[in-house]
Amino acid sequence: MVFDNNEVRAVQFFKRLIENHAATVSKSLDIDLGETEGIIGTAFTQQNVFTEFVRASEGVPRDAMHVLALAAQKANDAAISMPTLRSAALVFFQQDKYSAIQSNPANREMLDWIRDEVIGKRRTRAFLLPVNVKDETIDRLFDRRALHIKSRSMSSAHRAGERFVVYKLDYGCYADLVNTNKSTTGMLLADLDAVQADFDVPDDDARSYRRAVLDIASFYEKRAAGTAPTGRTT
Repeated sequence: MVFDNNEVRAVQFFKRLIENHAATVSKSLDIDLGETEGIIGTAFTQQNVFTEFVRASEGVPRDAMHVLALAAQKANDAAISMPTLRSAALVFFQQDKYSAIQSNPANREMLDWIRDEVIGKRRTRAFLLPVNVKDETIDRLFDRRALHIKSRSMSSAHRAGERFVVYKLDYGCYADLVNTNKSTTGMLLADLDAVQADFDVPDDDARSYRRAVLDIASFYEKRAAGTAPTGRTT
């Protein structure tokens, strides 16, 4: 149900998920919602906000419900707007994912390094790793849902004959940079209040990441030399 794999199917899936959830909860509370078909139009200010919610969920129903709950709490009696949704995605990432990741220094340093290399330098949210590269830290970041697999076999624009796994950074991981001093000029807004404004989460465009082959060995060299990221300063 990942948005980038099939946008129409993902939107329909999460639409049904919310409608079914609302119907079940309202029944248990003895509340008559009537037809739930229009609940998306009532809950979100615009269709594109709901579409962005699907994108922020990264195809994971559990994450979707957490982000939705946080967004609903922030919106209170109002419909969920784009700034409210993105703020909820940020809070969910910080509380549910990054708090667990940063308890392991290797996980935290690797994630911070990837964000610097991929978002900061390459202006993309996805990157490539050769299929034969196995790394326990990358696997742990995937298990923590800070990284997602977009494709398990893709060619690179400049390394003919090799196949690569395409990883992408979590939506909330990108939004988290808005709240740090690692924001990049022209791509992110630099202050905390920017979370409440509109900012562009990069599309997973193959043209932008097919040259972004991540050199894991350079991370370990920098870490051994004490020059890899050791954490973030807000």
